[in-house]
Amino acid sequence: MDLTATIAALLSWAVTLSGYPEPAQLPVLEYKLHSFFVEEACGGQECKAIGWYNDAGVVYLDARLRDKDDGFVRSLMVHEFVHY
Repeated sequence: MDLTATIAALLSWAVTLSGYPEPAQLPVLEYKLHSFFVEEACGGQECKAIGWYNDAGVVYLDARLRDKDDGFVRSLMVHEFVHY
């Protein structure tokens, strides 16, 4: 499955589980190093964040998850898509 199809499928789960309306477009998904999460999501304090939605259409996942395709990563994506 390509990334766009994966995002669309997981976003549909987020809509179903949350009851929120389906957004007009898919979120952008970007992979970032852990230092990005420390600075952007955790205010410069060391943290364990591995996913974050920036309230501007972009969902970020830790770069260490890029090549993983398992239930944990998919559930993390659904979680962040609910924020989207």
